[in-house]
Amino acid sequence: MRSIFAILISTQLFLICFISTISYSENVNGLGVEFTSDSLEIKQNGNIMIATGNVIIKSKNREIIAEKIEYNKQKDKGIATGNVIIKEKDGSKYHAEKIILENEFKNISASLLFGTLADKSNLKAKTFVKKENDVSFFQEGSYTACDCDFKKGETPVWELSTKLTKHDPKTKTIYHNKVVMKLLSFPVFYIPYLEQPDWTVKRRSGFLTPTIGYSKQNHFETSIPYYLATKDKTWDMTYTAHYKGKSGHANQFNFRKQFETSFLDSDLYFGNLDTNKQKDDDVFGFIYNFDSKIKNWKLSSEAKYSDQDTFMKRYNFDGSTEYKSFIKAEKVSENKISDIEIYNIESLEEGVNSQNEPFMAPNISHHKFISNEFLNYEVKLNAHQIVDDERYDIQRWTGSTEIHKSLNFKNYIVDFDGGTGLDLYNINGRPAHDSNDNRYIDKLSLGVGLSASTEFINSFKNFDVFIEPKIQITSMHATDRTEEIPNRDSSNYRIDSSNLFLLNHFQGRDNIQNNQRVNAGIDTLISSDNFGDLTFFIGQSQRIGGSEKGLINTFDRQSDFITELDWQFSKDHSLNLNSLLDNHSLKNNYSNISLNGDLYGINYSTSYRSIKDKLVSDNKDREELKIGLNKNYKNWNFGYNNILDFSNDNEELVSEEIVVDYLSDFLIQNCLSINLTYKETGGSPDRDIKPSNSVYLTFKFKNLGDEIK
Repeated sequence: MRSIFAILISTQLFLICFISTISYSENVNGLGVEFTSDSLEIKQNGNIMIATGNVIIKSKNREIIAEKIEYNKQKDKGIATGNVIIKEKDGSKYHAEKIILENEFKNISASLLFGTLADKSNLKAKTFVKKENDVSFFQEGSYTACDCDFKKGETPVWELSTKLTKHDPKTKTIYHNKVVMKLLSFPVFYIPYLEQPDWTVKRRSGFLTPTIGYSKQNHFETSIPYYLATKDKTWDMTYTAHYKGKSGHANQFNFRKQFETSFLDSDLYFGNLDTNKQKDDDVFGFIYNFDSKIKNWKLSSEAKYSDQDTFMKRYNFDGSTEYKSFIKAEKVSENKISDIEIYNIESLEEGVNSQNEPFMAPNISHHKFISNEFLNYEVKLNAHQIVDDERYDIQRWTGSTEIHKSLNFKNYIVDFDGGTGLDLYNINGRPAHDSNDNRYIDKLSLGVGLSASTEFINSFKNFDVFIEPKIQITSMHATDRTEEIPNRDSSNYRIDSSNLFLLNHFQGRDNIQNNQRVNAGIDTLISSDNFGDLTFFIGQSQRIGGSEKGLINTFDRQSDFITELDWQFSKDHSLNLNSLLDNHSLKNNYSNISLNGDLYGINYSTSYRSIKDKLVSDNKDREELKIGLNKNYKNWNFGYNNILDFSNDNEELVSEEIVVDYLSDFLIQNCLSINLTYKETGGSPDRDIKPSNSVYLTFKFKNLGDEIK
């Protein structure tokens, strides 16, 4: 029969003494204790108590269950034996065959202890000590977040074997000394000291997910990030050690700071890597982004720098082929947009393009637009200075106005467009091949356009049809400055549906010429339950007077035919086609075809793009095919991407990538996930970037590199 020690006060002096020490200890220590057991035995004049059978010791912070406990009052020492279980208030649970209780049961020590922490992670230790302040020590132990039972001899996928582990609930930290990282009991990594947040912490310093890879260029390489969380939650930092195998090493510091209305994100890189200059080259680079809001102004800034042209891209720190550093302030109101921008561009490409590294200081623009029931008009003011734009140094001041008026006549819509502008140039420098010595240039322009369109809508049994033909006549007049002003705005001009009905087809204001045009196009929409929605456009521009100079591709009065098709032929599949067809032969000068959808659970995306040499500044054909496949199966994701270059009748692999990823939290024993990426690169337009192939394994260990929360 179970005995309740609190009831025995009136029967035995020993129990009065014992209970005054234990049951009413909250008066001394703020901790109440209750005992129950199946039987009780008193020895040595009441100094020894032996409780057996379902012994339970309950206090404010824990519960201890054992088959037997022997307590010595004089020594204030209890020994609990027989399948001992310690249940902590925080949810942790420990198992041992024998534990020693001291200091009114506040101190606990054990040999060969097994435990499950509140977050379901597991540990074992040769010895265990818990002090009055609830600080725990585990000597010669092992820690893992895997679902495995140490007590039954199960082997975890990974574990941390330590000389000493300490858990301090006040600092909410678990400290490990002399740590050996093991995968399936095989040691793979050693670190003298490691600390991690305990299960109560959501944001805490610690190691994040490491990456292990192999590449033809570097051989074995690793990246090990460490996250630093501060008490001030407005900023944090991540340090990553990148070991690039035989090519060297680099350090990366990522710093983030949140201000009241601003945010800063920056990366600093430095180290010792092989470059195209030399082996063991000291390298330095940084990337910085800043966004802020000051009253009605939005301020943004970005800067990129590398002291050695391509090491950032070569070692996968940044994939840009050019670095644009800028400061931009923008103000947007109901009918106004104002912005100021200063930027510099550093090119990483080969050949002529590598010499085109313009510096803009500054570009100032103001755009005002008003719309009412009578008229729509826009006013634009712009001033900029650009230096080293393919060896040109130019200052330009521009003022322009555009108006638009629509009129309805029964089933027809008539649109009137007008525009005028004044451009002033100060050309301070020209490249050697430009012999024109005019420095101060002014240009006045005036353009008008008149267009008419109508709509035809018909519904049939199985489909609906919408057709809108449009025709426009434009006349542009400008001071002839084509030979004097460098055409930096529209040198790679291609006509398409977005600029077909503009007064001046060519982008920007550098190339404005005297010409008259007839522009026409037809928009068609066919909607059907049987074959989906089909949108189609065809258009062309006919020059009926004036000139067309200063372009890569000068049309013979008639432009290419513009064709655009967008076909959503089912809920899961779509086809898009944009092309420019030669007005005489109907051969493709430009085409961009993409097919996207989902087939038997496989997401696919394909695109084919080709540009004829006459539309490209270097007079070289471009032809490229991209294929992407993606499949989710249960918790797995399989991905494949391929880019092929068919330029100049050659087939060259640009890149090929295979990705295998586990999407759920953790794959193996609920504690480990693996991401596998294989990538092969072929030719590259970047200096110093050689074809290579690589394999990367990213391991995600539960509680050792979880995502920052």
